[in-house]
Amino acid sequence: GRAVRQSPSRNVSIATLTGVVLALIVLGIFYFGAIPTAVLIAVALGLAAAEAFAGFRSVGAHPATVLGLVAVATLSVSVYEKGVVAIGVVTALLMMFSFVWYLNAEIMIDVVDGLGATVFVYAWVGVLGSFGVEMVSPHNFANKHGLAYVLGAVWLTVANDSGALFIGRWLGKRPLNARLSPNKTIEGTIGGTILTLLVGAVVLPMIHPWTLTHGVECAVAMAVVVPMGDLFESMFKRTLGVKDLGHLLPGHGGMLDRIDGLLFALPTMYFMTHLLSLK
Repeated sequence: GRAVRQSPSRNVSIATLTGVVLALIVLGIFYFGAIPTAVLIAVALGLAAAEAFAGFRSVGAHPATVLGLVAVATLSVSVYEKGVVAIGVVTALLMMFSFVWYLNAEIMIDVVDGLGATVFVYAWVGVLGSFGVEMVSPHNFANKHGLAYVLGAVWLTVANDSGALFIGRWLGKRPLNARLSPNKTIEGTIGGTILTLLVGAVVLPMIHPWTLTHGVECAVAMAVVVPMGDLFESMFKRTLGVKDLGHLLPGHGGMLDRIDGLLFALPTMYFMTHLLSLK
């Protein structure tokens, strides 16, 4: 029931410049291999989780922020070394340590409220994002092909976001979901889908070991889940009553505003690699 705070419309030129700079940085880090890329993912997840926890605190919730951030960081390291089996172990530890955390709180706190916020951010950002770390780890994906699959997920997510932004600004008239995000349009979603398919068919096959068939198949999946990730964050911000969760990236908002679609794309890409036997 909270009203969303209004902010000025984003400057498309600044957003585009920021996006280009980010793309160059990300591509450069990917070039240096698995460990730098895993560190990049872990840092991005840590910043995004911190923004989400701050959003909860801004409306009076009491997440165990420090504990949640430690859990997200621990999960990234554990998944890199041991694979997705580490998710269950870290999650169990988070639950047990959360009990101790709230048991020793100095003030009376609604434990369900606080623990719910903590686990929500951990699951949304930490668990979903950890599939990216899983794929880039040479322990889990042979021949470093996981780097190519994560890069593919990034390319497809950027294509979907960019197509939706520019086509939506140009032709968008009908809201995709006026209740959650009135600025997202059906026309923009169609534009994002078309650009995603084009990148899957043209760009991904240039990256070994991607093929045209696998690129298009994964593009179809990404065209579905990336807008879902974007709307999911919009629902979260609508509930909290905030426009952006941060101001780290000019023209984009915070880190979580930038990677919201990617959080849905990474686990989807992980499952697609198994479905299509892309190892």
